[in-house]
Amino acid sequence: MNEAFVEIERAIRRDPARRGLLGGAGEPLGLGELAAAATSLAAGPGHAIILTGFYIPLAEPAAAETDGPPGAVALAETLQRLGHTATLVTDPYCAAALSAAALAAGLAPDIVRVCRNAAELALIVERAEPATTHLIAIERVGPCYALDLVRSRCGEAAASRFAECVPQELWSRCLNMRGVVIDEWTVDFSAVFETRADGLTTIGLGDGGNELGLGKFAWADLAMRLEGIADPRILCRVAADHAVIAGTSNWAAYGLAAATAIAAGRPEAFDAVSPASQTRIIESMVLNGPAVDGVSRRYEPTVDGLPLLTFLEPLRTIRRRMGLSDEPVDQCITSR
Repeated sequence: MNEAFVEIERAIRRDPARRGLLGGAGEPLGLGELAAAATSLAAGPGHAIILTGFYIPLAEPAAAETDGPPGAVALAETLQRLGHTATLVTDPYCAAALSAAALAAGLAPDIVRVCRNAAELALIVERAEPATTHLIAIERVGPCYALDLVRSRCGEAAASRFAECVPQELWSRCLNMRGVVIDEWTVDFSAVFETRADGLTTIGLGDGGNELGLGKFAWADLAMRLEGIADPRILCRVAADHAVIAGTSNWAAYGLAAATAIAAGRPEAFDAVSPASQTRIIESMVLNGPAVDGVSRRYEPTVDGLPLLTFLEPLRTIRRRMGLSDEPVDQCITSR
């Protein structure tokens, strides 16, 4: 594997929130997925549809979270510089936050599309010009497992454990990290992943296990890692061709954008993704979306409970590895 990919993967695979997927028993989970996803994207210009937005209904007032859209914007911007076209997609609940992020990045307003159901997303995938080559989900919740699927994928022992810890009323529901059903506040786009068209490559980026794409990893394996740390009931069933796990989903997107630029032989395409630009994007989301930190549920320019200086360190590490300048982070806004 390219040494640069290994170093980028190391930078994003920190687990400050101790969610468990990056540690625990067994072999490290998902190593090499970043390189495979980046190589696929770098194979040639195409059209990437990037799906993001995670709604936090228990915030006051409810809003989308700051993890997901900044990374989606970073990936779209990098892909455009590499000759791809990109569309950012979300649902009505997260539309304002994603639009604020795209506007702060200087992207064209029409790059953001809002879908009310999976059928509308399927039409965008089908009708895109040029043809859609990649469907990418970044911090986007997907439905969890049902008993028969665990049995078919993982065997009888795992099915017995699943039946013990997951009540039937939670089967195939969308759950947040607290184990709360959020079907009422999200549009389920999983059908487009699960019945994808020929020639479409799917990529899922996540940090907790309940995101689209992370069903590539077996329920039993993920549940073992989450034991005593997080709720195994939340795990998403929806698999992707490539699934990248990081400490935050934004980090996974930064890593994928950087690795794709390297794989394409054009590291300078990642230069616009800087600590200063990401600070502006996150601040704009909070002020103009609005958006909240998904962990604290507060209207503040932080991500998963991490202050910006801490959150942006993996991005600084990636940029140094790529030989890009390390500009200072703008002064952060205070909490609302």
